[in-house]
Amino acid sequence: LYFLPRQQIFIEQFAFAACLSGLISVAWGFYDLIDNDFSLNWYLCMAGILLLLWGLIAHGLAQFVFAFGLSWCVIGLMAKFEWLNVSPSLFALIISLVLFNINRFGRHYRRARMLIYGFALALLTLQLMHAFSMDSIFEALFSPWQQSLWLTLIHLSIIFVICGLLLVSVFREHKQSLSSMAAIGCFLGLMVISGLSLPMQGLSTAILLILLGHYWNEPWLKGMGIVSALLFVSGYYYSLETTLLLKSAYLMGLGALLLVARMLVWRLFPANENAKETV
Repeated sequence: LYFLPRQQIFIEQFAFAACLSGLISVAWGFYDLIDNDFSLNWYLCMAGILLLLWGLIAHGLAQFVFAFGLSWCVIGLMAKFEWLNVSPSLFALIISLVLFNINRFGRHYRRARMLIYGFALALLTLQLMHAFSMDSIFEALFSPWQQSLWLTLIHLSIIFVICGLLLVSVFREHKQSLSSMAAIGCFLGLMVISGLSLPMQGLSTAILLILLGHYWNEPWLKGMGIVSALLFVSGYYYSLETTLLLKSAYLMGLGALLLVARMLVWRLFPANENAKETV
């Protein structure tokens, strides 16, 4: 159905529903064959199938769903190798690299966008699960005061570098000096966000998605970042592991920073006119 010469909305939707049903059946069949366990072989098989479907099918919604499933297979594989704590940094790098080179994909432009959305949603879901303590498997993930402190600092450093490169490109495009007060203020703001991201896990990732979405004219990516930022802050606000005084101090600092950012964002981060229109 997907490869018919004349495509219609109903045919695409029907083909997507049939393909998704078949994919679930195949996943269950592999699970039953491989000793009723989500083993390394199961993740490898499903990742290969999802990658193949994502690369062959031209339907945008199907590409997004397959990319989202592929991202969770990657997370499962990393968990099997005990690299789960590295997955947020890896996903942030993949999203940024693909988006920075999005205009080079040519006819695969939409497929690359769906890959970005799928991986971004998986990244936010992974961090939100920990922020709201929805699964004990994430008990030690992103904990800045435990053994994973150095992993958290590496992740924040990667986010800081990506956002810093984005700021540098913006100022160079508008022929503004990197030693100006505006540039210094932006980098100081990034440092404050990085510091606030230690207690408010995932906040730096949300800010990264907001900046990438605004710069590359991707409103859905920007919206995902805004909504997730509110959720991450809410998760910290309702945490029982921090005193009210410390919560108030962090939230006041975040509020002041957001007010300053609101006044400067449209001046310092105009939408990139060279970015392609959102399909």
